[in-house]
Amino acid sequence: MARKTYTGKDLDVTFDADVCTHCGNCTRALNAVFDIHRRPWVLPDNADAGHVVAAVLNCPSGALRYVPKAGQGAEESDVQPSVRAAKDGPLHVRGDLRVTLPDGSVVQGTRMAFCRCGRSGRMPFCDATHRKVGFREPEPPQGDRPPRPQS
Repeated sequence: MARKTYTGKDLDVTFDADVCTHCGNCTRALNAVFDIHRRPWVLPDNADAGHVVAAVLNCPSGALRYVPKAGQGAEESDVQPSVRAAKDGPLHVRGDLRVTLPDGSVVQGTRMAFCRCGRSGRMPFCDATHRKVGFREPEPPQGDRPPRPQS
């Protein structure tokens, strides 16, 4: 599926269903803009542009992106690299990402979700199959636990 654009006055929001892990961050954060029971399901003008940007940037897979109108700042530049394992779910990766797939095609972005269950139909990306198959991350043996980072 191609990335679909939802046009707003101050910014456009784009969505790629093939990348979405359906975690629901967008609908929980800003239901006035993101409502899966409405068509179109994204209405960028239903909230302040700053709130829409914050909700989009909270999308761990990069399925949602925003395109600012003239005079607005660009989406995420200089993102600090990070990797976070979601409990019983994907690896959420942020940074200046460039993934070369087995067919030689390249996917670029600043937010991606990678499969950990091994069952995704879109490897290496998560497609939420972990929920259907009941994936649970294994507990490491007690003696092999790495030390927790200090906060």
